[in-house]
Amino acid sequence: MQVKFKPHTEIVGYGYSQGHHGEIFQGVTLQGGKKRPQPVLVTLPCPRYRSTAVYHGLPQQSLQILPSNKTKALRAALHTLALLGVSRLGGWLSIDSNIPVGRGLGSSSADVIAAIRAVANAFGKTLPPQTIARLAVQAEAASDSLMFDDACVLFAQREGVAVERFSAPLPPMDILSIQYISESASIDTIALPLPEYSTQEAVEFAALLNRLRQCVLERDPGQVAAVASASARINQLFLHKPHLEEIECIGRSYGALGVQVAHSGSVIGLLFSKGDREGAISARYELGAYLGSAVELRLFD
Repeated sequence: MQVKFKPHTEIVGYGYSQGHHGEIFQGVTLQGGKKRPQPVLVTLPCPRYRSTAVYHGLPQQSLQILPSNKTKALRAALHTLALLGVSRLGGWLSIDSNIPVGRGLGSSSADVIAAIRAVANAFGKTLPPQTIARLAVQAEAASDSLMFDDACVLFAQREGVAVERFSAPLPPMDILSIQYISESASIDTIALPLPEYSTQEAVEFAALLNRLRQCVLERDPGQVAAVASASARINQLFLHKPHLEEIECIGRSYGALGVQVAHSGSVIGLLFSKGDREGAISARYELGAYLGSAVELRLFD
């Protein structure tokens, strides 16, 4: 892919990505003729979280990034310039994000995707999600599926491949977000080793995926939440979430459909029917009393 730009002029591009609230599902699959189980996930998008990028391209300058610690986004921008066939063009890239870091909410993936889109936009290009996914994995070793926007996809996070696109987006649900705020709750998600699931767990994941396909097709949030709860329980063995059982129990007493987690982070979400603010607010009040200052509780609708 080759693009042209006028020398000695500044070009500007803009990019955006939403964040997410962990996963509905994370496990393995043997789809696509794989001989070994392939790590996959289904992300729960969260439009309340977002990252935006502005790229100012200037000839014959190195590329700088603000804030300076957004190194993954910087790598993504450089990979995108290389893909576009652009050389001797630097400038600066700024990232503005409201996504908490290290909790499993997609902060780095959102930065990376926004950066890729900003660079492409500067040259009048809109890259397809599959290309963005490949660039994102090059930049950060693993990525969430946020480049597919609100589509529900089964995503191989270490390969940057959409293994399957479901028949519809996830049905709308409200989320009561439980976020542990201590320093120990911050997790380097890329450094985490992949879980080594048993054969029995792989069989359970296959059944959960079949169930998820059906309930997405039927737009059934209760069954989606049941899949999320089952996935969370299996993965509790690999990345323990404090008080998960108690949180789920309290949520159920106020009408929560189920629980979901960031399988590679610390965040927990109680899933409610869309518009069930009374139940979610009541659960937030009781959880606040039970967990105290250890957590932040936020309601996303």
